[in-house]
Amino acid sequence: MNLQKHELYQVVREDLLAGKYPEDEALPSGRQLAATYGANKDCANGVLAALEAEGLIRRDGGKRYSVRRHR
Repeated sequence: MNLQKHELYQVVREDLLAGKYPEDEALPSGRQLAATYGANKDCANGVLAALEAEGLIRRDGGKRYSVRRHR
């Protein structure tokens, strides 16, 4: 499966909203997402940055992201 950025964004966003990733737990890295979905690392990192801007995930200090707690 080789996804473009907008397709990868939709897949990861849907997984987040469906609860595939528990709140406050680390998400796969950009490198891991890229390997899983056949995207390049820069594309996957861009998707993570877009999801952070949307408020669905947060950066935990360094390079790791986790699901933002919804209230």
